[in-house]
Amino acid sequence: MVRLPLLLCGLHGLAAYIWTLIGLWASDLPYTGNILQFALDLGDEHRCGGIVGYSWRFRVLEPEELDGPEVPETPRLIRAMRVGFPGAESPANVELAPGSAASIFCYPTTGPRSAPGIGSESYHRGSIHLMSESYQSLFLHTRQGQFPHPEFPDPLANQWLDRTRLLPRLDDERSQEVDQMVDASQISRPRVHMLLATPSNAKKPRAISVECAKSCLHSSGPFLSFENRIPFSPRYYPLRGDFKTGVAPRSDAWSLKSLSGLWFGTHGPHGTESLYVEWLGGTQLVGRKITGDENVPRGAISWSVTTTEIDPIPSSRQDAFTKTFGDLRECRLYPGVGTASGRGFM
Repeated sequence: MVRLPLLLCGLHGLAAYIWTLIGLWASDLPYTGNILQFALDLGDEHRCGGIVGYSWRFRVLEPEELDGPEVPETPRLIRAMRVGFPGAESPANVELAPGSAASIFCYPTTGPRSAPGIGSESYHRGSIHLMSESYQSLFLHTRQGQFPHPEFPDPLANQWLDRTRLLPRLDDERSQEVDQMVDASQISRPRVHMLLATPSNAKKPRAISVECAKSCLHSSGPFLSFENRIPFSPRYYPLRGDFKTGVAPRSDAWSLKSLSGLWFGTHGPHGTESLYVEWLGGTQLVGRKITGDENVPRGAISWSVTTTEIDPIPSSRQDAFTKTFGDLRECRLYPGVGTASGRGFM
């Protein structure tokens, strides 16, 4: 009986964010990527509601697990930020912008945590920006040369991008345009691989950017052994949350197309990562990485299969297939290719 009026009082202040912000967002953070999930917090009789942003965090495997069976795991939801109301649950040390209709503050994603509103110095002001279209792309600068990073989103392959979602009603900010090829030419033989930015012909749609003074969200992800010199924050794009109930392979309702959507998959020592499975024109099924690693980064194709089913299975490969997949009567097998790479995706 109390939550409804509390929620209604918040809708006015959060008009620029609510509903358009709620859902999944995929980041173009180099190599690893990142997924943010915004959800509505209804509040209770003691606190106002708001919108909470969670960062998906997949568990890092222990060394002794590397030789064991690979089993995908669901991510932990790490509370990263909150969109609320000035004076409502805002930490005492957070200075809000004059006339703000909503307060945005960042939760530290590493280190000790304490409840907001008790004056912890760990909590600080954050911001969400609506960025204009961009032609910026990334590349890796090494002693062996420059290597382009996968476009994200790729203008020609972006089924994961949810174009039906509206973006927050904020003023567009012009995306920064830089060309760091000059920097690369001045450091012809870098001691450490360097991540740099340069323009390309691949237009990226409007996106949001999430920032704070300490870059908490972007600096707390998986470790990268490359030097990141990109002078702007990652962009976040609306991600389709196609969570489906699985269909048994021998069911009449099953088809390759029924596998399309968001999946979790294991990737050796890198553990679980997120892929979006795309159905391409009735001829091919493709697993594209939404999160990635130093070997095969976000935006790259992890694997692809054709629609020609392997049936019957050659007798010379029966034992190997059975050891891998179990009872082959419960399986459908298709030929395909996978992507493997050394560190850097060069």
